[in-house]
Amino acid sequence: MSIKIIPVIVCTQHLIKNEKPVFNIAKKLQIKLLEEFAYRCGKLEYNPILSMSTILDPRFKDIYFIEPQAKSKILNTLVNLIEAQNPFANNDEILENEVEDNVDSTNSNNCIDLWSLHRNLEKKQKNKTKSGSHAKDEIHSYLDKSVIGLKEDPIIEWENIKGAFPNLYKLARQFIFISATSVPSERLFSKTGNIMTKSRNRILGSRLSKLVFLQSLDDKYWF
Repeated sequence: MSIKIIPVIVCTQHLIKNEKPVFNIAKKLQIKLLEEFAYRCGKLEYNPILSMSTILDPRFKDIYFIEPQAKSKILNTLVNLIEAQNPFANNDEILENEVEDNVDSTNSNNCIDLWSLHRNLEKKQKNKTKSGSHAKDEIHSYLDKSVIGLKEDPIIEWENIKGAFPNLYKLARQFIFISATSVPSERLFSKTGNIMTKSRNRILGSRLSKLVFLQSLDDKYWF
């Protein structure tokens, strides 16, 4: 699963760095391996899917984030996603502000107010800050909670803590189940190769897709 990619990469790099090779060829190999890891995997923390699935795993959270900028970016993404899930969370505050605006406009009558735009922008900024503070509080409370054991099930843990972190629970259900392997697609290619052989190389694409679909069905659907 994608939740383990960043932790596995960081742990592997840590093991290689802590090795103390004696021979020169081994030292060169160590340096080359670290260079390749930095080149090929150095920016994985900035991958939104990998970083999101890792930070939402109660076993890992943010302990494997080395780059402060990457951590800050994913935290901002979490806040935005939570706010998008709850677009009407601050209806009461919005209604209060609308009432205040109506009162102000009534009192001002036809007087020209130079700072009316500023007051409107100020209220919008306060509403945005309030809505973001609820999301940030939930995220910080989740991260402050200690991580669970490596062998424990993150899905069971989320079921136990979903009452405390309802918004993060919804996001966790979306991201921690993402598969990080290409095995299903490789199996599909193999099945396609078994169907479209040299003696059956004139099969149309539309018919081939139907045959592949039928072959992918479980035996229970055939009896």
